Amino acid sequence: MKHIGEFLKEQRLAKKLTLKQVQLKTNIPDSTLSRIEQGKYIEPSAKILKKLSTLYEIDVIYLYLFCGYLQKDDLKKYQQYFLGIDKLNLEEKNHIQQLINLFLKKKRGENNAI
Repeated sequence: MKHIGEFLKEQRLAKKLTLKQVQLKTNIPDSTLSRIEQGKYIEPSAKILKKLSTLYEIDVIYLYLFCGYLQKDDLKKYQQYFLGIDKLNLEEKNHIQQLINLFLKKKRGENNAI
């Protein structure tokens, strides 16, 4: 099985980008990118993976799974709650987040009352 660096290098080359171009677009030092691609930086941070996933147009969840930041069981546990969320616009997603925040605030209040 290839390491994350090999996969990311393939994605970069498929986009016909140099390390320097990736650095300019993501603010990730090209030396860091090179170490990741060579397998010398085995666990790139979630922040780096997020930036690269956006640039390379790949699902960040796939990268998190690849690196072990997420497990498939963890993902399955939460997927049922977010089915169809990709079809909502930003305003609708923000409304859902506000509801979640409200429920969490209520829960914290209940826990503090005990």
